[in-house]
Amino acid sequence: MAIGGIGVGVGSGLLFGALLRIIPSNSNIDTIITLIVPYIMYIGAEHFHFSECWLLWREDF
Repeated sequence: MAIGGIGVGVGSGLLFGALLRIIPSNSNIDTIITLIVPYIMYIGAEHFHFSECWLLWREDF
């Protein structure tokens, strides 16, 4: 599971890094993308059940 989460993070990082190199650089765009990317990474990892944040809320953990 951890390797899948790392894969989602690396893949998303490469994708959005390429996106930042392609689009024109603007401080507003850079800030928005920088704030949105972690949430997109989390949603991607959660979709494939690689995110283990649910362990934090388990009572028997």
